[in-house]
Amino acid sequence: MLNQGKIDLLVGVEYDPKTAHLYHMTHETLVNNWGVIYSSVDSPASSIFDLNGQRIAAKRNSLHTQLFKKLFRKFGIRYQLIEVDTYQDVFKKIDSGAADAGVVHRLFGIMNARKYEVIDTALVFNPVEVRYASPRSIGAGLVLKIDYFLTTSKADPNSLYHQSVEHWLKIATPKRYPYWLAWF
Repeated sequence: MLNQGKIDLLVGVEYDPKTAHLYHMTHETLVNNWGVIYSSVDSPASSIFDLNGQRIAAKRNSLHTQLFKKLFRKFGIRYQLIEVDTYQDVFKKIDSGAADAGVVHRLFGIMNARKYEVIDTALVFNPVEVRYASPRSIGAGLVLKIDYFLTTSKADPNSLYHQSVEHWLKIATPKRYPYWLAWF
């Protein structure tokens, strides 16, 4: 829809230098994201080698899935790929026992893992910057305004930006308590 000019702004675009010239993109990153491997509670994984011979669910045609395949091929890890249509389906496959592990992106995992019998692993890959994009046809004014908002908001720890990240992603910054409270 962005390519066809049917929408003026797309949120959540993974920045790729190869295709960035197609759109007006913010210079400031909204959030950072990356691929994460979640595993079954019954078979936790602490290394990619723990996944050798396992059934791994992954979203069909996802950038993270493509890079996961390359990574496993590079290390010679054999696995059975179970391709699904959504990240939710990845968690459903792990939860039901149809898969031993699965590939999702970090933000999806943060917001949805507690709904399923899955555990996150320390296995992360493919860091990406998530930005805003608008079609070239409408000019750069909109993304410049968003860049300004993001830059100023990120500088203020009490801003709406930080409140939104904490609320929606449940990433709370540690609260500082007075040292004397421990004695009390």
